[in-house]
Amino acid sequence: PDQGFASLADVWGAENVTNTTIRQLLGMQSGMPDFDTATPCMPTQPHCEYKDPLRATMYADPTHPYTPTELMGVPWVKHHWRPCDKSLVPGMPPFCYSSTNFMVLGMVLASLEDATQYHFDQAKYLPSFLRPEISFAQTGAPKDYTDVHGYDRTSYNMPENQTAQHDNWLVDGVFSGWTASDIVATTSAVASLTWEVFGPPSSI
Repeated sequence: PDQGFASLADVWGAENVTNTTIRQLLGMQSGMPDFDTATPCMPTQPHCEYKDPLRATMYADPTHPYTPTELMGVPWVKHHWRPCDKSLVPGMPPFCYSSTNFMVLGMVLASLEDATQYHFDQAKYLPSFLRPEISFAQTGAPKDYTDVHGYDRTSYNMPENQTAQHDNWLVDGVFSGWTASDIVATTSAVASLTWEVFGPPSSI
């Protein structure tokens, strides 16, 4: 394939991926680097040089729908496995957030569905009452699903006292994270989904 690798072992090493469990992916305890990452510049770092490669890449080519394998192959992800050994709270298990974990979990679901592409029914795993309320973007940009515009308002990568104002309504790359970022729903539906996931009791 065009992504330049045949398996996850080619991306992060056979031993690393073989020893990674689904529980680690769900619990954000794998060493898979985050494709949606940035090096922020805080006010206390006046000479810091921010780096936000994903947004720079997407905004430079807003009509390109990046596939999950493309995102796994970008320079800041491929061959950048980092053991998850940082605990946010003393005594608690390590926690290393990575949106890439969600993409790999999507591949697990796709394999269970015997899907050869990224198009499978993610909604089938939802409670029946939520299925009409939530959809999953397979292609296109937010404009293809809603009239509501969404703005990238990050401030950590902007000069002091400035805030980003990038309208992502036309950006196909918004959904490139697939199972990490392709949900389309109202805030009330997302709230219901959150309750069904975390409960109690949990129904998903």
